[in-house]
Amino acid sequence: MAEETQLKIMEAMKGRGIRYYKMLRSETSYFIYHEEIPDQFSNTYAYEQLDLFSNQKLPDFKIRNLELKRLPHISKVEVTLFERIGESALEGLSRNIQQKHLPDSKRVIFGFHLPHMDFNSLYWANSSVENGEVEVSINGFTNEHLQNISNGHSKDVRKVLGKWMSEPSFFTLFGDGENSYILETTTLGQFYEEPFALRESDNYKEFIPLEESRRRKYFRITPGETLEWFDDNGKFMELKPYMGM
Repeated sequence: MAEETQLKIMEAMKGRGIRYYKMLRSETSYFIYHEEIPDQFSNTYAYEQLDLFSNQKLPDFKIRNLELKRLPHISKVEVTLFERIGESALEGLSRNIQQKHLPDSKRVIFGFHLPHMDFNSLYWANSSVENGEVEVSINGFTNEHLQNISNGHSKDVRKVLGKWMSEPSFFTLFGDGENSYILETTTLGQFYEEPFALRESDNYKEFIPLEESRRRKYFRITPGETLEWFDDNGKFMELKPYMGM
């Protein structure tokens, strides 16, 4: 196949994650093998970007960005919201986008991010629309979750030294004058609390577990209030301070 024809095919199929191969014959035998052809459009952004702000197609929802990928029988949509919304609002938003932009798709899958989330992270929420039916799943914290955490803070007599969030976990550092306690709250309502001793250095505040059996894991707080978790293999988590509540 001519290289010009190959490029036309790649351009037409760009953004679909397709890999291309050509068949070759060995010069010394009848053996036939394949060799991958580099996709000249592999770095092309896979999604169409829809400007929702100039045409006001979805005025009822606070959307920061919306991008979609059209495939033969299924479409994928990634949405970045300005704020957390409820399950019924997610259902209405999913249905609205499917009806306005993808009426011919048999199934549309949605992934929802929030502004503070890394775009490569797990979605804050998912939904799908198929045959007019909408299914919604919220993986991260809802406004109700965060309000319950805030209520718990207000009832605790200890001083709150810091707050960090990594969906679906919320970390609160308390101090009682002698020791510090890290409390982890998850979206499932599970609580995990552990006492730590503070060991200050010139640049960091390091917190070492009081329970000797757990001393393979510790955390520290940087001058910029970033929470860094460590174990025997080094740093495995880094969280920016949570500014809400």
